[in-house]
Amino acid sequence: WRTAFLNSRLGTEKGSVGRSIQTNYKKVLVLPYVYSADNWGASVALGLQPVITFLKDVTALSELRPDISFVIRAKDLTWISHPDLREIRQRLSDRPNISIGDSYVRLGESYSLANDASLVIAKHTSLAEECLSVGIPCILHDYSSNYTHYAQTLLTYLPKENWVQSFEALVRKVKDYLPQTMHGQFANEGSGKYAGRSHLNDGHVVNRIRQFLLDAEAGRPH
Repeated sequence: WRTAFLNSRLGTEKGSVGRSIQTNYKKVLVLPYVYSADNWGASVALGLQPVITFLKDVTALSELRPDISFVIRAKDLTWISHPDLREIRQRLSDRPNISIGDSYVRLGESYSLANDASLVIAKHTSLAEECLSVGIPCILHDYSSNYTHYAQTLLTYLPKENWVQSFEALVRKVKDYLPQTMHGQFANEGSGKYAGRSHLNDGHVVNRIRQFLLDAEAGRPH
């Protein structure tokens, strides 16, 4: 049903970010999957060090690609004030083409930001899968200092072309989707060739559920 919600945002309203950035940039939505600090040691792929590696890569990518604006959106903002992330928080703050989506008042804000993005770069999350299902290109970051191919090995149903296992591969794949241009110029964005969509993720999930329940109540066969 959340895919249907995302479909409802496509081509409609735009998301908001906490700090304004120039509008003639290509836009990339960045989705770090951040555990609460109490659980940072609970996962090889989603603990503190992988999050730092991911955000450092986004910072380095923003330096290489000043023609792109990066909007970081997590489930909440508690992580950004944690002392263990002080250094990376400063590095993010120093980059003029990085902002942090800090509005959690409006329902579906993450979907609006996804609708507004040319590309999504993410640690694996269900939102990244939803974006893929409606044709929004996604790159899945699956490495840190102590592992590679962790999530990809488990989530074999996702296209292998969407995964990256090194910073160099990340840079190349972003270039595939968003060819670099001089500031203020535009190139045709990637075709979304790595995006996938199931016939079940067509934006009508809620309607199908409603009809299924009505048919069941009325005793109609399916």
